[in-house]
Amino acid sequence: MKYKVDGEDREFENLSDYMEAMRQSKTQFKAYSTWTTEEEDWLLRLLETDMSQEEIATVLKRTVGSIRSRKAKLQTESLPNPQELIKRFSKAISEGG
Repeated sequence: MKYKVDGEDREFENLSDYMEAMRQSKTQFKAYSTWTTEEEDWLLRLLETDMSQEEIATVLKRTVGSIRSRKAKLQTESLPNPQELIKRFSKAISEGG
């Protein structure tokens, strides 16, 4: 398996070896670690800047994929529940809006 670690393509025999390399990485050592509330808050603040996802990944010591995934998760969590959306939509339709 070929994966990128610290900006370099490297060959790994199995996923376990790759994950260990990520843990020992100089730039992505938080890859596959649980996100803290503080990290999520920091991510949301950084996403409001003009920084690229690659730059944010470097700052947070995460992979670009984890930045994209966490961003999507946080955006999904911030949406109202589907039943509330249906109520609001129905109200808007009935009010002509």
